[in-house]
Amino acid sequence: MIKMFKKFIYNFIKYPFILIFLKSPLVNILKKRFTYDNIYKKNIIERILNRLFQDEYYNKLTNKKEIRSITDNALGEGRGEKWANYYYHQHFNNLYTLKKKRVGLITLNAAMPIFKKIIDFIKKNNLENNNDLYIIQLGSSSGKDLDFFYNIFPKLNYLSTDINDEILEFQKKKYK
Repeated sequence: MIKMFKKFIYNFIKYPFILIFLKSPLVNILKKRFTYDNIYKKNIIERILNRLFQDEYYNKLTNKKEIRSITDNALGEGRGEKWANYYYHQHFNNLYTLKKKRVGLITLNAAMPIFKKIIDFIKKNNLENNNDLYIIQLGSSSGKDLDFFYNIFPKLNYLSTDINDEILEFQKKKYK
């Protein structure tokens, strides 16, 4: 019921929000306040504003310089490490927790089928011991996804990338 209410509120304010904020110079205010510290605010109005900004503006950008500017603002000054740390502590650790942890009414395994598909692909093709195989993650944030696979397939190679140096430094502290 709460989820339906949130969706109703989101859709109710979406178009006025786009007209007022995203189609005017006020978008610059949102660009500056779009930081890790503001993304997960508890205030429902701020959460809706952040989601609308991300869904209706940021995710639709094609200008690489503008994307980089907003990203640097969102993750700069120690916020990249906070972001990675948040995901590090929210992440599942193994297959058991992937299958048991829930997102709403479904398990994480059902919500994110890519993990099971990658595991099945590696096993089906007998690649578990192939030291020429690399799993590369673009935008790896906390590094927990790769760590998850490493714990299942330790003989494979793993390559982590991210656009933020603070996030990569976080990973270096947590993993070999």
